[in-house]
Amino acid sequence: YPQLQQQQAGWQSFPTGASATTHVQQPAGPAEEFLGAALRVVELQLAAHAAGSSPGSHRELEDAENELEMLAFLLDGATAQDAEQLLELEAQRQPLSVANALRRQCQELLHAMRQ
Repeated sequence: YPQLQQQQAGWQSFPTGASATTHVQQPAGPAEEFLGAALRVVELQLAAHAAGSSPGSHRELEDAENELEMLAFLLDGATAQDAEQLLELEAQRQPLSVANALRRQCQELLHAMRQ
């Protein structure tokens, strides 16, 4: 999933001349961090599903899920809405399997925010 990995990198292009482009990494806010963590969880889930579960991949996935839960806990109402919008926008750009997994992440975020 190269598109998924490219999106996670968070790089934006800014023209610096007639034909040159420089890549500058922008600082990520809480909503962007949540999106990145959600993409990482989805990537690991899909890789584990495709390759079969191994103890190493299970631990990595568990760590990624814990990070995502921590980030969800730290979101306030407005930032959670931003994260929800980012998840949906990203889902629209991804293949169906990734999009569905991102939408599940979004639903879990909304459920956690209501509790």
